[in-house]
Amino acid sequence: MVTYYQSITGSFCIDFKKLLLLKKFLRYTATRGSMVDLLDVKIDVVFKEFFGDKSNKGILEHFINTVLELEDNDTIEVLEFLDPRLSKAGIEQPQSFVDLYVKTKGGEYYILEMQTYYHEGFDKRVLYYLSKEYCEHLGYFLLHGKKKVGWHKLPIVHAVAIVDFHRNNKQKDGVLNSDDVVEHYVISPQKSHLNNHLFRAHRASVIDLTKFKPEQSIHEGMSHRDIWLSIIGNASSLSQQERILLKDHDQFSCIMEKLEMLSANGDMRKRFEASFNALRDHNATIYGAESQGREEGIEIGREIGREEGREIGREEGAREEKRKIARGLLDSGMDINKVSEITGLTAEQIDAEFLEPK
Repeated sequence: MVTYYQSITGSFCIDFKKLLLLKKFLRYTATRGSMVDLLDVKIDVVFKEFFGDKSNKGILEHFINTVLELEDNDTIEVLEFLDPRLSKAGIEQPQSFVDLYVKTKGGEYYILEMQTYYHEGFDKRVLYYLSKEYCEHLGYFLLHGKKKVGWHKLPIVHAVAIVDFHRNNKQKDGVLNSDDVVEHYVISPQKSHLNNHLFRAHRASVIDLTKFKPEQSIHEGMSHRDIWLSIIGNASSLSQQERILLKDHDQFSCIMEKLEMLSANGDMRKRFEASFNALRDHNATIYGAESQGREEGIEIGREIGREEGREIGREEGAREEKRKIARGLLDSGMDINKVSEITGLTAEQIDAEFLEPK
């Protein structure tokens, strides 16, 4: 049995069979005095399953509307989940894989990408996703001989990049240069905001989880946006008290039930472990390559230093030999200019080093 209820943020769907299983599980864990360990939502398999549940679109709607702070007519309702392999106009063109790809009832398209490790040029990749999807709405109709879509009907494409990595691991400064957790990007005019109505088809938002540093744990007065950031960034570290508070929350109870249900699923935990280990191996490989690069750089530096040292030693030895010759020639009474000619030392050098001041 499935039923829906309406909230201020969208339609939530409850599958009562799943809910019954969850309640049985929670009763079982309650008798054991423990709660299921929550999975990390940032790991791709959990992220896709948590937000990509077609029977529970309200969770994704709530997240987008809350974290991007969409209000009134700007709020979105998910019409359908689309194939995350972004459509391609021609068979020879490469496919692009994203984590989630949805169409809203307003006709806009949202691309969601979760990134937990450094990817050089990730912003260019996001821009590529935006442009590719935008163009292919036109290309699809041209390729398949269907009624051509007018330029004015090309949809707005919005990319949401959720990142949890640092551009510089030494500085630990995240991705955004400012202290903002969320930043939005659009093509905007340089001279007058009155011209904002043009070139509005591409929109991108970056959610930098490294910038979210709450001073307190989840509490009654915490904003919905900060609660979401706490769940996405640190679900596996939420305390029992925080989880109980969220399960009693009128907006987050269904969300926590979904996450606990996922976390209690044995198959999901296996997939999570596999994905987590793959991510850990990837990071270890990157760290190993960086460490090896540093060691090789140090060794190259040492070798360069040794060679430079030998060269300096040779030069110093040659100069010392010239000084000995110059001393002998001067002691023999030879003219200073002749000594300079033989040794290559300047008259000034000879005068300064060997002759007593008058």
